[in-house]
Amino acid sequence: MNGSGNRYQELIAIALRSLDNTGQLPHSLQELAALAEVPQSEIEEVFPSILLLRGGLINHGLALLAEDIRQGVVAADPANPCAQIKALARAYFTWGSMHRALFRVMASALFDPEIAASSDFDLHRNSIRNLMEKKLHESQSLGQIPADRDLGVVMANLHAVVLGISSMLTQGRLDPWYKGPVTDTEELALMMIEAFLEQTIPYEAAIRNQPE
Repeated sequence: MNGSGNRYQELIAIALRSLDNTGQLPHSLQELAALAEVPQSEIEEVFPSILLLRGGLINHGLALLAEDIRQGVVAADPANPCAQIKALARAYFTWGSMHRALFRVMASALFDPEIAASSDFDLHRNSIRNLMEKKLHESQSLGQIPADRDLGVVMANLHAVVLGISSMLTQGRLDPWYKGPVTDTEELALMMIEAFLEQTIPYEAAIRNQPE
């Protein structure tokens, strides 16, 4: 491995392969060094601790997730913020379903401040939050959301729903209260977020208030 930048990327790739193959990150720098087939001292030059390796992997995942979200929003109707909100939510959970092991590592930062502090997690989370808040305000200004609806409460409800669905995906289990015919967690995740958004931004209102 030559060059600090190349070394960083190569170690992230090795850790990601371990995560994909075993469902777990290397438990120690020694284990990572064995996987990379280099002395542990070379690993420590890039990642002095396993916590920082986890933070690097979270940053890698956040960059991939942010790009998928961006593409989802760009592909939606640019004149319809309601459609963009739904595209954002679908992109988020579709990506999580496709990268469940990495998504689980990223979700751990939600509940462990030490893990979150080792990455740019809060930066990316606030970016997604600010984008969602902007689109909700745009939807409300177009009449897609009632003018008297408290968007602060909508944001808090949305965050709670996202946390719940994310937990379901990372655990790979359907919500225990769900008794319907769907057996795939990704399909149920998309149904759940669509149902919440339809209640928040009724489809009929979104269509009715689209610009001519």
